[in-house]
Amino acid sequence: MQARSSTVAVIGVGIMGSAIARNLIASGFAVGGFDTDPARLSELAAMGGAPTGSVAKATHGAAFVLTSLPAVAAVHAVLARRAGIETKK
Repeated sequence: MQARSSTVAVIGVGIMGSAIARNLIASGFAVGGFDTDPARLSELAAMGGAPTGSVAKATHGAAFVLTSLPAVAAVHAVLARRAGIETKK
């Protein structure tokens, strides 16, 4: 399948996030991701994704950002943290 021009960032590549990433990769999207668990990042790399060391790096240049996080506090941390999702002004 030919790669699409859009890059998708998946923040949280646990059980649900990795399934989302796998389907996006299978559909031809470039997928970058971040997770606090290094084993999950290794799994993302094995399926063809691009693991990153931070939320900011995962979202840099992404056309879309998806979160799959285990708790509201984690969502707030990703959205509110200074090193969190990059926004264009």
